[in-house]
Amino acid sequence: MKNTNNFKNISYEKFIEYIINGMQDWVRVIDTEDNIIYVNKAMSKALKDSCIGQKCYKVLGREEPCENCTSRKAVFKGITQVKEEIIQNKTFSVMSSPIKDDDGKVVAVVEVLRDISSIKELHSKIICQNKKLKNELYMARKLQESLLPKNFSYGTIKYSYVYKPCEALG
Repeated sequence: MKNTNNFKNISYEKFIEYIINGMQDWVRVIDTEDNIIYVNKAMSKALKDSCIGQKCYKVLGREEPCENCTSRKAVFKGITQVKEEIIQNKTFSVMSSPIKDDDGKVVAVVEVLRDISSIKELHSKIICQNKKLKNELYMARKLQESLLPKNFSYGTIKYSYVYKPCEALG
């Protein structure tokens, strides 16, 4: 049995706050009018502001709501929305999930923003390397084809060849 005494004397709300503040991802809750009503420590520290009460888009340096706003879509559609967004020259995966009351009405949205800049950079490097390898494979194929003899005859025997590149062999 695991020791749970560390959390025995705290409220459920405080326990949830400890969990959310323990995350490296940015977490914020936005009401249906685009006002920030909660920000976790990671986001507050990164933006150097608690942001509570401010418009969600103003905190990101914008004068109007984001194009293709996942939070607004989550409010109107009532389902989780995901997109990528550039913030402070970093690429974030933004997941906006509706918070519903007991009647199923959306009353707010929780956004989780994860910095995926290093993943995007690695993806770009892999794509670039893949292009280089395809080009080198093409050059190797052309070289191999040029080294093979052309169709020729030796007396009554006719020779020919079939070139099968390695990726076609399986």
